Amino acid sequence: MILHWLNNRLSRSQFLLLSGILVGCTAGLAGVLLKTIVHNIHFFITNKVHFEYQILFYIIFPFLGIVLTTSIVLTIFKGQDRKGIGAILYEIAQNSSIVSSVKTYSQIVQSAITVGLGGSAGLESPIAVTGAAIGSNYAQTYRLNYKERTLLLAAGATAGVASAFNAPIAGVMFAFEILLTGVVFTDFIPLVVAAVCGSLLSRILLQEDIFFISLSRTRFILNIRSCSISFFLFWESY
Repeated sequence: MILHWLNNRLSRSQFLLLSGILVGCTAGLAGVLLKTIVHNIHFFITNKVHFEYQILFYIIFPFLGIVLTTSIVLTIFKGQDRKGIGAILYEIAQNSSIVSSVKTYSQIVQSAITVGLGGSAGLESPIAVTGAAIGSNYAQTYRLNYKERTLLLAAGATAGVASAFNAPIAGVMFAFEILLTGVVFTDFIPLVVAAVCGSLLSRILLQEDIFFISLSRTRFILNIRSCSISFFLFWESY
């Protein structure tokens, strides 16, 4: 009710900015959930099983993951759950950016089982579809038009990618290159806000560190800091 009231009181840009924050945080939580489930399944296989049996499990589990995922799609989702980035593009072009609410969780379930059990798949496409479904259903709830619905769909996908890979810039570029065309500056802000919210939430909850550290960048930052301190001391003495 509060958001419905704000939708009637705020301007379009203000409400889209608020929506970008909410969609970004929700998609970020979805990314955290997906990574946590995959990590726990992988941790159980690699650490809770005796070493002499792991080689056998590495052969069996990927096949088991595919079988389980296929069974879930056929029995629970009735074989109608489209997968991949193509599903998002189809919904944008053919279905007015209206994504089924089932996709807000179906891709997480399928991908967690497949990837966690060692299947040859990645997290980018599933979390992008999940984030897009979150953004689309949010826009449907507040009866936003096609352009705003598409923008929040892209914001959700952006936040999902940013959350899964700690890469907010890559998430924004993903939305620009694949999902959106003819973006104006006012539409750029909700995307950036959603990406930052998703990435920041993932960093806070998962306490992840940087994978690749550039020594040149580190030395450059230290030199800048030392120069700043020297200049400050000189200024004070002067």
